[in-house]
Amino acid sequence: MVVGSGVTGVEFVHMFSSFGAQVTLIVSRQQVLPSKDPEVAAALENELLSRGVRLFKGARAETIELTEKGVAVGCDDGRVALGSHALLAIGSVPNSDGLGLEEAG
Repeated sequence: MVVGSGVTGVEFVHMFSSFGAQVTLIVSRQQVLPSKDPEVAAALENELLSRGVRLFKGARAETIELTEKGVAVGCDDGRVALGSHALLAIGSVPNSDGLGLEEAG
């Protein structure tokens, strides 16, 4: 399972599905790549669906639990995705502490 439908999340979904893994992509909005062109996003979604990727669109992940059978990701709309692993690709935060950026202006 991949949580996050930006560029990084979609790249991982594509890679894992290319390796033959059954993948679920949890998309908090109504399309993958929400900040990109809607036509391109729709074409990409169709490609992912043709590979067998399950899309949970409009589902914001709220919980991740380790179970006896693997990992369960609970979404705000009540759906639960089950799998062996969960990858979080929901954004990045710069790691700039200690670089002295404040002193450099």
